[in-house]
Amino acid sequence: MSLQNRYNRHATWILNGVVIRIAQKMGLHRDGEALGLSPFDTEMRRRVWWQIIMLDAKYALMSGLSHSHLPRSWDTKPPKNINDADLYPAATEPIQDREGPTEMIMIILSNRLAQFLVDTPGIEPMMLMSNPESFRGPGAPTKEQIDFYKGHVSELARDMLALIDRYNDPSAGPLHEVAAEMRDEIITKVQELISPHRERRYADEIHTPSDNAFSVAVQTTEHGVDQHWRIRQKGFAWYARLHFQLHIFQYMVSQLCYRTTGELVEKAWESVVRAYELYPDLFDVSHKANYHLASFLLRAWKTREEVLRGRLGHVPEPPVCVAKLQAIIPHVDEAKSEPSTVAATDAGSPGSKDPMATDQGLDQLLGSYMDGDSADWDMWGNMVPAGSAMTAFGGFGMGPTTEW
Repeated sequence: MSLQNRYNRHATWILNGVVIRIAQKMGLHRDGEALGLSPFDTEMRRRVWWQIIMLDAKYALMSGLSHSHLPRSWDTKPPKNINDADLYPAATEPIQDREGPTEMIMIILSNRLAQFLVDTPGIEPMMLMSNPESFRGPGAPTKEQIDFYKGHVSELARDMLALIDRYNDPSAGPLHEVAAEMRDEIITKVQELISPHRERRYADEIHTPSDNAFSVAVQTTEHGVDQHWRIRQKGFAWYARLHFQLHIFQYMVSQLCYRTTGELVEKAWESVVRAYELYPDLFDVSHKANYHLASFLLRAWKTREEVLRGRLGHVPEPPVCVAKLQAIIPHVDEAKSEPSTVAATDAGSPGSKDPMATDQGLDQLLGSYMDGDSADWDMWGNMVPAGSAMTAFGGFGMGPTTEW
């Protein structure tokens, strides 16, 4: 868990595969009741197993792959809706679910999401497609597949909301206040996923795979900073920080080096300012990833400054974060932070000859070049090599083919 946003996500996915095999060797994929274990051991094994499943699903998503090859059959039940005080190592009677709020509310929601990802292989590229209905070529989803995914997403929403209604009570404390805020968020995200492309946010600004990737990055970053602002006063800033997608933020900033107009661009700049306020450690440019992130941001501001000067007729004041970075690194070697414009080409446009280049693959969005500590920063930003296929769509989620 501690490796999130701190390590190469592909390696983390591999390491978690080792964890799964160890857990399987320990028999955690079998429910303790079937093995005749004590109620305490049974419950603790359930908690461990389902946490491993959740992490594997998350790391797989971040690596551009489907979930790991889990045991072909496992019957470990979800953890009970109980408080830790209900657990006694010496207990002999089966532990009963509580009705109403407990300390397990976030875990219950997380486990339902993990089950959804395990039961719905191939959902990742469907989520990244700018318009699944228009995707053509080898590996293209059928109408039946699209309807299948939309049906499962709707079922997930119903189940999550039912769990919140059953087990959540905002008056039970900050933990439940945070869970209650997830209700509207769940509804919004699900409606975005199952609504026709033309009805989605920023649909009029999304015309190419690169546009779609930028839209995903902007909305993900916007969600991350919004969540942090909402829950930090409740004592859960650490939770928001754990789930902030730094690599997506890096990609978004690199795109601002040449994207200059539109609502998405304005939202992106708002998120940049708020992110630097929430994460002041980004100003520590002794960290190589932070230095190059700062370099891109300064270059992006230089481009935006010219656009705003032409629009407003005067030189605008830079955001506080930009002014601070200008003071920290006044001389930036722009030659080494030049963002590639390959991602802004016509790859994937209606006239593209490559049917596999119709949309931005997940690994192309989150690939190893985005790992701050391992990337070749002289090449950073070169999103899609010319003539390459989008790895996540060749057979739905069997990539990546990029080197890492």
